[in-house]
Amino acid sequence: MPLLGEIRAVEMGEEVLLERESFVRNADETGLFYQLMPDKTMAFKGENCKGGKKSKQRLTVLLCANSTGTDKLKPFVIGKYAKPRCFKNVTSLPVDYKANKRAWMTEEIFNNWLLDVDKEMKRKKKKIALLVDNCTPHNNPPSLKNIKLFCFPPNCTSILQPLDLGIIKCFKGYYRRTRLIQNVVYNLDNKLPNPCAVDVKNACDWISGGWNSLTQSTIQNCWKKASFFEDKSSGNAETELTEITDEEEKCVAGLNSIVSDFQRSSNTSFLFNADEFLNLDNDVLVFSGASDEEILAEVIPGDQSDEEEAADCSQNRTQISPENAILLINTLQDFVATLPNVTDVHLNSLDGLKSMCMEMAIASKNKQTKLTDYFSK
Repeated sequence: MPLLGEIRAVEMGEEVLLERESFVRNADETGLFYQLMPDKTMAFKGENCKGGKKSKQRLTVLLCANSTGTDKLKPFVIGKYAKPRCFKNVTSLPVDYKANKRAWMTEEIFNNWLLDVDKEMKRKKKKIALLVDNCTPHNNPPSLKNIKLFCFPPNCTSILQPLDLGIIKCFKGYYRRTRLIQNVVYNLDNKLPNPCAVDVKNACDWISGGWNSLTQSTIQNCWKKASFFEDKSSGNAETELTEITDEEEKCVAGLNSIVSDFQRSSNTSFLFNADEFLNLDNDVLVFSGASDEEILAEVIPGDQSDEEEAADCSQNRTQISPENAILLINTLQDFVATLPNVTDVHLNSLDGLKSMCMEMAIASKNKQTKLTDYFSK
């Protein structure tokens, strides 16, 4: 394929052929019904989920990883609301977040993302080849210094793009199994209010968690499945395909298990196909050539409509003081100390969080003294 022969990177002033190393990356958008419960799956079955009312509670997620799985960029999430209620007092997210009225990728959003990645690659002194599909938002990139952009031929991404060959499917499996449904089952078992409530803040946390759960070997094998590089070893192709299939089967088996728990906790019974639940939002539109009406809707400001207010089911969160956070972390450290097989990553993360909260608590007590503080009342 010409695309493979064209991929080059300029590093240290020399043109070098990119091999199966960290220089080649693939980025792709996918739609995500972030609130979708198993008991709603049958309502979508057989219907076009590319648009309409049933696809309103969705996000667009841009994922990007290199061919070795050693560098997964922070997920880029596009929602419908720039400032949902659940973002009140939130200044840090584990994803990059943007918004427009349709939660779609646009040329402007994509190009700004490219420029940010280009700056990051410059800071890391890396030059990369970035492979993307041939869609409208990708076709007019800005001038880039450390990224060479390549587009797949039209209508070939399902057989050539590594993210489409198992990476996105496994990501959604981790999101729905170990985050979304597991959280709802816990809420139901503990009789918490609004057990199925999921807002955009939850989704952003779980998207990051699901993406971080994806293993390097899964990513590597999906790149091999796409036949991107000459395999210098022999006789491994069948093993690699089996490993990808095994990972996908684990996602499906895990979903079946947690859905059984969901049925038990919610006292519901329904026909369920885990593979359909995993892939239900694969065909959701994540971009479109904008019409004049859509462009006007994007640029004309307006108040949040009743429909938008109703759709934003975000929950208000109570702000926690540094002092209360320290007490919670102390409790969590005591709990973690009783568990077997705890890694240094977990322990160090808790210690780092506690240290940060300590600094905040001390700083809040050492605010600049006012002149009036020196006069007694």
